Amino acid sequence: MSERPVPRRESPWGVSEGEHRQPKAHRCNDRVEDVIHYVHEGRIWLENDADRLRIRGLQG
Repeated sequence: MSERPVPRRESPWGVSEGEHRQPKAHRCNDRVEDVIHYVHEGRIWLENDADRLRIRGLQG
């Protein structure tokens, strides 16, 4: 799995000295972004049942 870069915010106090751990992207965020992209493309759509939200895909 390739890791995408995560943007860093600058602190008003600057960057401290020493070694810094780099943040990693969360895979769950990538999956949500995929669902949003598919809905926008019209490849899947959302149906609101009485008590839940269902995701329907195109057949074929």
